[in-house]
Amino acid sequence: ELIRILEIQLLNFEFESSDGETTEVVLSPILSVLASTANAGNYPKSIIKKIVFPKETDFEWTEHTKGSKVPQTEEEKKEEKSRRMKPSNAPPGTLRCRLINLLTIVESVSRRFAGELLWA
Repeated sequence: ELIRILEIQLLNFEFESSDGETTEVVLSPILSVLASTANAGNYPKSIIKKIVFPKETDFEWTEHTKGSKVPQTEEEKKEEKSRRMKPSNAPPGTLRCRLINLLTIVESVSRRFAGELLWA
Protein backbone atom coordinates (compact mmCIF):
# COMPACT_ATOMS: atom_id res chain seq x y z
CA GLU A 1 0.00 0.00 0.00
CA LEU A 2 1.27 3.44 -0.91
CA ILE A 3 0.04 4.95 2.35
CA ARG A 4 2.05 2.45 4.39
CA ILE A 5 5.16 3.24 2.35
CA LEU A 6 4.57 6.95 3.02
CA GLU A 7 4.19 6.26 6.76
CA ILE A 8 7.52 4.41 6.79
CA GLN A 9 9.23 7.19 4.85
CA LEU A 10 7.82 9.86 7.17
CA LEU A 11 8.88 7.88 10.21
CA ASN A 12 12.35 7.43 8.76
CA PHE A 13 12.53 11.13 7.88
CA GLU A 14 11.40 12.11 11.37
CA PHE A 15 13.83 9.96 13.36
CA GLU A 16 16.84 9.33 11.16
CA SER A 17 19.14 11.48 9.13
CA SER A 18 18.38 11.38 5.44
CA ASP A 19 22.04 10.73 4.54
CA GLY A 20 22.14 13.82 2.35
CA GLU A 21 18.85 13.10 0.60
CA THR A 22 16.40 15.96 0.63
CA THR A 23 12.70 15.66 1.36
CA GLU A 24 12.11 16.51 -2.28
CA VAL A 25 13.92 13.33 -3.33
CA VAL A 26 12.60 11.08 -0.57
CA LEU A 27 9.00 12.18 0.03
CA SER A 28 7.82 14.12 -3.02
CA PRO A 29 7.31 11.17 -5.39
CA ILE A 30 5.04 9.21 -3.04
CA LEU A 31 3.20 12.35 -1.93
CA SER A 32 2.66 13.30 -5.56
CA VAL A 33 1.22 9.90 -6.45
CA LEU A 34 -1.07 9.87 -3.41
CA ALA A 35 -2.29 13.43 -4.01
CA SER A 36 -3.01 12.62 -7.66
CA THR A 37 -4.77 9.40 -6.64
CA ALA A 38 -6.91 11.25 -4.10
CA ASN A 39 -7.93 13.75 -6.79
CA ALA A 40 -8.68 11.01 -9.33
CA GLY A 41 -12.08 10.12 -7.96
CA ASN A 42 -14.31 9.62 -4.96
CA TYR A 43 -13.38 5.99 -4.28
CA PRO A 44 -9.60 6.51 -3.95
CA LYS A 45 -10.24 9.72 -2.01
CA SER A 46 -12.47 7.86 0.46
CA ILE A 47 -9.81 5.19 1.05
CA ILE A 48 -7.11 7.78 1.71
CA LYS A 49 -9.45 9.81 3.92
CA LYS A 50 -10.24 6.72 6.04
CA ILE A 51 -6.54 6.24 6.71
CA VAL A 52 -5.50 9.86 7.23
CA PHE A 53 -8.70 10.84 9.07
CA PRO A 54 -9.89 7.71 10.92
CA LYS A 55 -13.65 7.43 11.32
CA GLU A 56 -13.61 7.62 15.12
CA THR A 57 -11.69 10.90 15.01
CA ASP A 58 -13.89 12.24 12.23
CA PHE A 59 -17.00 11.37 14.27
CA GLU A 60 -15.59 13.11 17.35
CA TRP A 61 -14.80 16.21 15.29
CA THR A 62 -18.26 16.25 13.68
CA GLU A 63 -19.94 15.95 17.07
CA HIS A 64 -17.66 18.64 18.46
CA THR A 65 -18.55 21.15 15.73
CA LYS A 66 -22.31 20.52 15.66
CA GLY A 67 -24.34 23.64 16.22
CA SER A 68 -21.58 25.89 14.96
CA LYS A 69 -22.89 29.28 13.85
CA VAL A 70 -21.60 32.79 13.34
CA PRO A 71 -20.80 34.13 16.82
CA GLN A 72 -22.63 37.28 17.88
CA THR A 73 -21.84 37.77 21.55
CA GLU A 74 -18.58 37.41 23.47
CA GLU A 75 -19.83 34.18 24.99
CA GLU A 76 -20.62 32.76 21.54
CA LYS A 77 -17.17 33.85 20.33
CA LYS A 78 -15.52 31.96 23.19
CA GLU A 79 -17.64 28.89 22.44
CA GLU A 80 -16.77 29.08 18.74
CA LYS A 81 -13.07 29.34 19.59
CA SER A 82 -13.34 26.18 21.68
CA ARG A 83 -14.77 24.36 18.63
CA ARG A 84 -11.74 25.09 16.45
CA MET A 85 -9.35 22.32 15.54
CA LYS A 86 -6.49 21.91 17.97
CA PRO A 87 -3.22 19.95 17.90
CA SER A 88 -4.96 17.24 19.92
CA ASN A 89 -7.08 16.52 16.84
CA ALA A 90 -3.87 15.33 15.17
CA PRO A 91 -2.24 13.25 17.92
CA PRO A 92 1.56 12.94 17.79
CA GLY A 93 2.79 9.92 15.87
CA THR A 94 -0.21 9.72 13.56
CA LEU A 95 0.02 10.00 9.81
CA ARG A 96 -2.13 13.13 9.94
CA CYS A 97 0.24 14.79 12.42
CA ARG A 98 3.26 13.96 10.27
CA LEU A 99 1.55 15.33 7.15
CA ILE A 100 0.64 18.51 9.00
CA ASN A 101 4.25 18.83 10.15
CA LEU A 102 5.32 18.63 6.50
CA LEU A 103 3.33 21.80 5.89
CA THR A 104 5.94 23.68 7.92
CA ILE A 105 9.11 22.48 6.18
CA VAL A 106 11.13 24.83 4.02
CA GLU A 107 11.26 22.57 0.97
CA SER A 108 8.25 23.61 -1.11
CA VAL A 109 7.56 20.57 -3.31
CA SER A 110 6.89 18.11 -0.47
CA ARG A 111 5.03 20.81 1.45
CA ARG A 112 2.74 21.44 -1.54
CA PHE A 113 1.98 17.75 -2.10
CA ALA A 114 1.32 17.18 1.63
CA GLY A 115 -1.17 20.05 1.54
CA GLU A 116 -2.84 18.69 -1.59
CA LEU A 117 -3.14 15.28 0.04
CA LEU A 118 -4.64 16.69 3.23
CA TRP A 119 -7.16 18.88 1.40
CA ALA A 120 -8.00 16.56 -1.48
